[in-house]
Amino acid sequence: MLADRLIAYLLPLVAAACTLLLLTLAWQDLRHRRLPNKWVAALGALYLLASPALASPLLPHLLVGLVTLLFAMVLTARGLMGGGDAKLICVLMLWAGPEGALATLFWITQFGLLLALLGFAAQKGLRRGTPRWLRQPLRCLTAKRGLPYGVALACGGLIAIASQLN
Repeated sequence: MLADRLIAYLLPLVAAACTLLLLTLAWQDLRHRRLPNKWVAALGALYLLASPALASPLLPHLLVGLVTLLFAMVLTARGLMGGGDAKLICVLMLWAGPEGALATLFWITQFGLLLALLGFAAQKGLRRGTPRWLRQPLRCLTAKRGLPYGVALACGGLIAIASQLN
């Protein structure tokens, strides 16, 4: 009982840590097209820390994460998804659970579509001779380097985690 109360008081700190991790992951993916394992694992560990204080039981969340892992492994093996993206979406589905999985996927795809459009626009912007100060930000977004889908995953993840912690 006391442990549950303590964890409930720590939930705002968990929310802040998750937000910081997701923003850092998005930035890393934009700059380097990499999602470091230690930060993805930390996000998963934060779910396990917070789960006793959340309204829904742990097992259904673990099952959603496992099913997502199986699908993500197939997509990664076929070259349709990067390994970092696969790990991150599994952790985000762990957070979302069965109640929030579809909504989380919806938001991830919406942010992914926006990201793809920005990537193509950035590529066109670079072709037209942009000012020097704008070249580096546009290069981060260009679709030519591959879509930094970790950004879309992080945006959808912020919504998923916020819905679980409220």
